[in-house]
Amino acid sequence: VSKEEPYYAKFPGCDNAYRDGYLTEPPRKPRPSYLFFQSLYRTYFQKMYPNASHTKVMSLLGEAWNALTEEQQLPFIMLGNDESAQFEKEKVLLEKAQKPTEVWQPIRRCYAVLDRLCKDKMADIFLEPVDTDEFDDYLDVVDFPMDLRTVREKLASVKNWQGPEVFARDVRKVWNNCKIYNAHGTAIWHVADYMSKLFERLYHAWVLDFRDRYLRWSNPAARPWENTCRGCDGKCDGDETREVLCDHCDANYNIKCLKPKLKKIPKGAWHCPSCAPKIGKNRSVTILSAVSEQVAKKRAMMGDIPKKPVKKKMFLVKWAGLGYEHCTWETQEDINDDAAIAEFRRLEGVTPEEPDL
Repeated sequence: VSKEEPYYAKFPGCDNAYRDGYLTEPPRKPRPSYLFFQSLYRTYFQKMYPNASHTKVMSLLGEAWNALTEEQQLPFIMLGNDESAQFEKEKVLLEKAQKPTEVWQPIRRCYAVLDRLCKDKMADIFLEPVDTDEFDDYLDVVDFPMDLRTVREKLASVKNWQGPEVFARDVRKVWNNCKIYNAHGTAIWHVADYMSKLFERLYHAWVLDFRDRYLRWSNPAARPWENTCRGCDGKCDGDETREVLCDHCDANYNIKCLKPKLKKIPKGAWHCPSCAPKIGKNRSVTILSAVSEQVAKKRAMMGDIPKKPVKKKMFLVKWAGLGYEHCTWETQEDINDDAAIAEFRRLEGVTPEEPDL
């Protein structure tokens, strides 16, 4: 019994090593309970009988096992039963690993797209639901509010086969709602436009393009969003000055790991070995480009993100014991003294918004 690693290997972030390609052989058969006893006591018996042959030691172990009562054998039997149960689970995982949709793993890829969107500095205003107390007419304009936090919550509950379509519909709703509520051409409208272009490119490059490629997760090319070289899975020197990014899928490659190797960083847009065949020799074919997104991003960065003006009545408050230089503007809710406000209105002759009848 190895105390350093499990009998059935585990890999961080992986719930099916056969599907992901980390394991290529069928699961090992479970061990009988006697082997657990033997592994535990073999060294002990070898020290007790230093001159005994291996055959003799194994014979003594067998006699010791047979001499145990059922109660004494029970812990080892339980270990064997646990391993047998795990073996059955491993067989189910191996069977699932043969299904094309299992290899594709669209939900896992959608999470990668969502994580990338949320990390973008332009995405801050889309991370949480719109505050309808501040923008009180939002629900009059937008029928189905959506934000990236809600998208993440919904993604956790959708089924694997329908997930990509539901995910894409919800994310597109985030940008469309922003464009509907805000005037065309404003900075916030251009932010939504940039985020929409970024999403469409990553959704196609990281999710849809892998539907029929059947690349196991262990293949570095199957995970273009990772920062390390996709040619060698980060085993090269990692010199950033010799790395190039794909204009379509953002895959990172060291020019030494490409086949054929590049002598220098190419000028202009470059496509990785996975994306280049989509264009081939036909230059009239275009695919979504990171370079084209920069135009929308620059428009969004030309000005601060505007906020919709909201009218709110405030009172200039003179605090007892403080000079006039310490006066502050406060809302009626913050003052929380209806009698003081009513007295102020009486003295100043101010009519309340909704006078008492």
